[in-house]
Amino acid sequence: MNTVARLEPDSARAHYELGQLAWSISSGPANRTAIASGLSAGDFRAIALGEVEKAVSLATHDFNMRVELAEMELGVGQNKKAQADVALARAYSATGDEVRAETAYQKAIEENPSSGAAYLGLGQIFQLQQNPVQALKYFNRAVQVSPELAPAYAALGKLYVQNHQPVEALAMMQKAVALSPDDWQNQYELARLLLEAGQSARAKELFTKIVAAQPDFLAAGEQLALMSLRQGDVQGAVT
Repeated sequence: MNTVARLEPDSARAHYELGQLAWSISSGPANRTAIASGLSAGDFRAIALGEVEKAVSLATHDFNMRVELAEMELGVGQNKKAQADVALARAYSATGDEVRAETAYQKAIEENPSSGAAYLGLGQIFQLQQNPVQALKYFNRAVQVSPELAPAYAALGKLYVQNHQPVEALAMMQKAVALSPDDWQNQYELARLLLEAGQSARAKELFTKIVAAQPDFLAAGEQLALMSLRQGDVQGAVT
């Protein structure tokens, strides 16, 4: 069944069409689901979700694919209505339709007042609109209802940087990194804040860790080179 996706592993369209096929089988008469090695309708729905998720990850700006994914999530009931609305809001945001995105996020909050992802999304919209007061309000609400939501702490950290509040920014970014240690961008932001706070040894340790794990992360390498130059280590800056 997944011959197309195997032949074109990086093709968003192949994964999308395979997902649609699996979904149509899951929604068809019972005898259609019985013909494929005993797989159930639920199995086909799981396959469909997985394939469309892959498609969206490969074509992040394809609005139709994002909407299809949101509708599948709603149909399966995996993420329930509020989370499906969050997925739809993200699809609108990806195309620059902030008005519809805001409406979808607000709807998600009405359906689930504990949706940290929805509060985070609203905060990001207000940040784009240069409204830091509202952005701060929603970012704070996101971490209140979802204290394990690393992107919300990272968003707060970056907002505090913009507001020239380095102490608060450092605290939030430390929480973000603790919750999501493999997010190298957050690691980089934390290293920069540590450097600005005078904690150069810790900053250098993090920059070195980033470069070792992600050699193409040029900004981290540049920071290491600058630190070596400031310390008079010309050879270290070159290497």
